[in-house]
Amino acid sequence: MTLAGHENDVSSIVYSPDGEILASGSKDGTVRIWEMRTGEQPMLPLRSDDGSIWSILFSLDGSNIVSGTESGVVCLWMLLAGQAHVRRLVGHAAAVLSLAYSPDGSLLASASGDTTLQLWDIEAGELSEVIRGHSAAVNSAAFSPDGRTLASGSDDGSIRLWHSATGKIKCQPFRVEFGNICCICFSPDGKMIAAGSLRGLGLWESATGKEVMTLRRCAVPVQSVRFLADGCSIVSISSEEVRIWTLGQNATKTSSMTLSDYTDTVRTATISPDGLYIASAGDNRSISIWNAVKDEAPQIDESIDIESTVLVEDERNCLWTGHLSAAGASEIQSSVTPLLDGVYVASASVDGTVRIWNAGSSKPAVLPLTGHEEAVTSVAVSSAQGIMVSGSIDCTVRVWDIYTGSAKMPPLTGHTSAVLTVAISPDGQLIASGSRDETVRLWDARTGVAASEPWELEDSVCAVSFSTDGRWLAAGSGNKIHIWEVEERKPSTLGVLVSRRGVNTVAFSPNSKLIVAGCNGGTYLWDTETGNQVHKHLQGGRAVNSLAFSPDEIHVVSGGDAAHALVWDISTGQPVFFLNGHKGSIQSVAYSSDGRIIGTGSEDHTVNLWDAATGAVVATLYQHTQPVFAITFMSLMQLGSSQQAAPANQARPGDSSGSSSADSSPNPPDRLASVLPIDNWQVGSFGELLMWVPAAYRQYLEPSNTYRPYQRSIRISVDKSGWHRGEEWTSCWIDSGLHAPPRTM
Repeated sequence: MTLAGHENDVSSIVYSPDGEILASGSKDGTVRIWEMRTGEQPMLPLRSDDGSIWSILFSLDGSNIVSGTESGVVCLWMLLAGQAHVRRLVGHAAAVLSLAYSPDGSLLASASGDTTLQLWDIEAGELSEVIRGHSAAVNSAAFSPDGRTLASGSDDGSIRLWHSATGKIKCQPFRVEFGNICCICFSPDGKMIAAGSLRGLGLWESATGKEVMTLRRCAVPVQSVRFLADGCSIVSISSEEVRIWTLGQNATKTSSMTLSDYTDTVRTATISPDGLYIASAGDNRSISIWNAVKDEAPQIDESIDIESTVLVEDERNCLWTGHLSAAGASEIQSSVTPLLDGVYVASASVDGTVRIWNAGSSKPAVLPLTGHEEAVTSVAVSSAQGIMVSGSIDCTVRVWDIYTGSAKMPPLTGHTSAVLTVAISPDGQLIASGSRDETVRLWDARTGVAASEPWELEDSVCAVSFSTDGRWLAAGSGNKIHIWEVEERKPSTLGVLVSRRGVNTVAFSPNSKLIVAGCNGGTYLWDTETGNQVHKHLQGGRAVNSLAFSPDEIHVVSGGDAAHALVWDISTGQPVFFLNGHKGSIQSVAYSSDGRIIGTGSEDHTVNLWDAATGAVVATLYQHTQPVFAITFMSLMQLGSSQQAAPANQARPGDSSGSSSADSSPNPPDRLASVLPIDNWQVGSFGELLMWVPAAYRQYLEPSNTYRPYQRSIRISVDKSGWHRGEEWTSCWIDSGLHAPPRTM
């Protein structure tokens, strides 16, 4: 793909954090935004009167772009609804060559040809510190992962470390033997610094300044260097090639790709966050995009005389490991399958269905649960009670038996507008629903009877959530979170928590000490003991549609208008990694009960399951025909010991297998997986049981929703004229002596 539009040479390019957008800065004085799916520009070029663009950077959440100009002005562009609003930060006396955000997004560092670094308070838009010490242009700046240290690289051949809070020097400069420093970065743990220069690439200990190794000496400048998330691999980009390095103890193998085939003269290049694409630009005023895949296997670099680790070659010959071809899939599958064993997921969709999935097989475990007349907006499960609750645009709430897939009771009616959210109390006794009619309703989960008068609010209710201890019920309405004492059915002493933006989703932490809200402008945390906000925000800019706490209370996962989800560290308020893989916005997120899996439901009609430790996709669930609005995990081991017995456990006349030990022992995954049709019952379109097939005939049963059993190519007709109907199958049974398989004609 080639992106053309600039009227002069492109000097800087950068991917958004989710990899969906590329921004480019040019000597023509503009910043252009490109959608990577289409190559199109979704908005007009961003233009100021401050000259050529020399550096460019996305904010952490991708909602803002910062550009450094030839005149020394830093432009902060706020992107809202396709419009850009600019704020100019004036301070440097020469071109701004590099930009870096602190991990919490509160500080912006700018490095300039005037030999200084400047620290800017983003919220106030004011200059915080001017850092002096270099004797030549400062080409690169980077914050340490903990935000306490700012590193800079200069044409004076030195790397310097500064206290980011004060701007004071931390230690003696690192002197480099192979030329001016062009680029610099920290390792994910902050212990190492990698730097590229005019004639090579090196690695230093950040605490001592001791050079660990010289990875390469070359005749062309290293323009970009970046550690990968594993902390062991480094990607370097020069005007001639992309090269990957893996750091370790034994030998060194490297992988490289020549760039000269793609552009005339490469002036700047970058690699996408997922490592799948490389973007480069040069003197031809265009940007080239290509897959980061090469044809030959990685080669050992004999010029390196230091010890390093072996670079593991991936099956696709990709620039780094982690992307497998079909040949490598079986090896990965053996390690992924145990993670999904016994895992079940429920999803609700605009297509009007609720589906239950066996994650291990990535297939439905039961037929779709149908009954809602319009889009299903929300779903919640009480495994202890064996029920699932769904809310719909059709203004109803439905209660399902998760074991049989049948309705437990008639629809719960009372809301006068769309039901946007549902929740079940931890003991499974109460159902809460929130609606566009600006009310919250409580229902008895066993009877479906209203458990209180409706709670009337001032705006649509987009979210309801019970605290883990069952004490509180929180409801997000407008820009407020209302909290009630469940037992007393009255407002809590916490009062009303107010957000600056509209609340889309609410969740309590597992210990009920924190409450988190996803809003149209970010994610916010409050302490439930004091009602005080814990962090200013975890994410800003884009709408957050759904979020969930990890069971260990270390992380929060959030999903919103972007096609990726984010995993956050609660203690620091910083992102841990992105979950990239969907092709549409994220409508719902959830953690499994053991915290090992994250689920995401998307506008692209799919559910993705992710390894929570690595962020890798382990399964994708397809079959919904419209966007997936809600997902939740199901703990079926609890169900196995409950009293919610499916017809499979009842002995049937003429069926000796009905009383066998294998059939009566609780084994939820196997039992649920056999429900298609439900334990050889023929079912109707609403999941109702229609006809049970005797054991002798089951081998001829077609595995679909049909009334016709088959034997090889011989059709067995079913005479419906003598059918009996009733509430229990035993009252309908007629022993006609059909205890043996039919004989073929």
